[in-house]
Amino acid sequence: MEKNINQIECIAMHKVKEFENYLLNKGRSKNTIKQYDFVLNSFFTKYLPDKKIEEITKQDVEGFISWKISRGEERTDKNLSGLGQGRQPSKDGELLPTTINSNLSPLRKFFAYCEREDLAASIELARLHRWQPPLFEIDMEKITNLFKSKTLNELEEMTRVTIIAGKKNKDAPIESFFVKRNSLLFFVLFNSGIRIGEANTLEEMSFKFDLKAPAMLVDGKTGKRTILLSPEVAERIKAFIQEFNIKGRLFCTIAGGPLSVNTLKTYIWEMFCLGLGETYHAHTLRHAYATFMLDRGVPIKKVSNDMGHTSTATTSIYQDVIKGKNQEAMSPMDFIQGEKK
Repeated sequence: MEKNINQIECIAMHKVKEFENYLLNKGRSKNTIKQYDFVLNSFFTKYLPDKKIEEITKQDVEGFISWKISRGEERTDKNLSGLGQGRQPSKDGELLPTTINSNLSPLRKFFAYCEREDLAASIELARLHRWQPPLFEIDMEKITNLFKSKTLNELEEMTRVTIIAGKKNKDAPIESFFVKRNSLLFFVLFNSGIRIGEANTLEEMSFKFDLKAPAMLVDGKTGKRTILLSPEVAERIKAFIQEFNIKGRLFCTIAGGPLSVNTLKTYIWEMFCLGLGETYHAHTLRHAYATFMLDRGVPIKKVSNDMGHTSTATTSIYQDVIKGKNQEAMSPMDFIQGEKK
């Protein structure tokens, strides 16, 4: 009997591997595939290791959530990107709707891939409350004025002061690389609307410095997407790459090695806290981008694409509280430069 169970489990996991390769070929991000792998492995190796894929029922899938609650496994994998930021643990033996959906969505898509459309269609995701961005908690004027009032050198000087303030040895010299890297990170996030995790995956090869249509390729959790850039934004990125001969990760160590997402988050938090006196985070710049652009009438499709939303309905949440005239721009800097004149 044990041999039969292992064989069934082996077949299921082989199918999971095929599914993950399929997602990879479809351009889904490594973080998304990692999350799917965690859920599917848990389902087929711990929850139902002795049941064939074609025998699994809707009741089995529904029981998976109860099983996870009973075992307290919803936060087992500490290495999954994003866990811990904006996520909350279960309360009183229940999982939050977002956590339920993060477990059910991989199963629904997997069974659809396995041609179990009947089962996939029967899996209902939890209803989510309509989220509202914390617009009234953000001093948007203070953020945009930072870019309006300061030249590139002044922004870098603020970054230098921020780095010194966070150092134990205040007299230790500061490498120009650190100053320019951190200020560029702050600048790119505000002018593109990308997630901090997406910024961490940007490489020298992610950029196309075409004079007419500079752009960058972003590998996000909803797949790869191309974002058109303002010429000034593209020029600053290009100058940084050339000055420090960047090969590989854009936001890297001085030796060219990778940085963690949490490290980049810390850089942004220090810029806000020590540079502006605000307790904002990296995601604040994402909100700032969306509200700034939509408030000035930039087409919602442009903003939605840049932010990596799967639907403009998600982006429209920002429009619920702002109004603007119909204009076109690649980034906030296009407006800011015009307002400076």
